[in-house]
Amino acid sequence: MRKWLLLLLFPLSPLAYSANCGSVFDVQYGPYDYTSVSDSSTLRVVERRHFTKKVEMLISGESSSEIMDDLHYTLNKFPNHFRALLALINYESMKEGGLPQTGAPFYQSVECYFSRAFQFKPKSWQLHNIYGIHFYKRGDYQRAIEEFLVAEGINSTAEINYNLGLSYFKIESFDNAKLYASKAYKNGYPLRGLKNMLHRKGIEIILAD
Repeated sequence: MRKWLLLLLFPLSPLAYSANCGSVFDVQYGPYDYTSVSDSSTLRVVERRHFTKKVEMLISGESSSEIMDDLHYTLNKFPNHFRALLALINYESMKEGGLPQTGAPFYQSVECYFSRAFQFKPKSWQLHNIYGIHFYKRGDYQRAIEEFLVAEGINSTAEINYNLGLSYFKIESFDNAKLYASKAYKNGYPLRGLKNMLHRKGIEIILAD
């Protein structure tokens, strides 16, 4: 019951179905599912030709000199490609908030690529978690919390709990930060950053042996 209440309280992202971002299904081939075994052979081809290590690490493009060409191609074929979306977020940060425009039929922004991803997979907790990371990196912690809560409502994981704890800490909601930190560590989350942050505020988290 709580899962669906969270989805009602925090519905799918407002930009999830923006007409300005075009239809994710308006492609000659695809779209393909990053999580589908049946699409794995196509995924290997796309990653070998476009989403290579140097593209993922934002060193240089693969098919052209512009990294965005390869990120766009990857996300056009696999809208829910989690690693490509994370690379896109990092590329936006590198470019100080504005992605290069490479001739796509929509304004290329992190929001538009997530709009298309949610259009393709609206109930993906992984997408909501990554979108929350995007807002966290921007310093919009309340918006990050909303996305992490949707993700938690679909599938509560140690990583999501940790991300919620960090976000609540940032808005000084320390009771909630402690609650989600405890959940994260109970479920085996390895990083101790949040525990240390809470410790400096005089809030202790007891870790299991």
